[in-house]
Amino acid sequence: MSEEIYHTSIQELDLIKPPRNLNLYIIHNLKSLIQKLESQNRKKYIFDFKDVEFIDSTCLGFLIQTNIQLKKENLIIKFININDNFQHIFHVSGLSEEFRVFESLEEAIYSIWSRS
Repeated sequence: MSEEIYHTSIQELDLIKPPRNLNLYIIHNLKSLIQKLESQNRKKYIFDFKDVEFIDSTCLGFLIQTNIQLKKENLIIKFININDNFQHIFHVSGLSEEFRVFESLEEAIYSIWSRS
């Protein structure tokens, strides 16, 4: 699998799929993508972690910071397909309260549209 970030737009939503290894070297590309989307007035993001097998602490910190910042700007951020290991980390660290995690893309999309 490629170590690039996959991005596609679905109507007003932006689906972002990080690579298998979410580490320090990926953060710059992820920051650039989010900044580009924000400059285009994009406001709804879904991060799909289906292929992610590893997240280093720097990337976890970046995701926390990004989640907080996007919420402050009234932007919507959701996470899907978080594997059991990451869900456990999120739960133990209290991050499950911060991140809106859904089992599927359909559930995340529904939660966005039902909020509007």
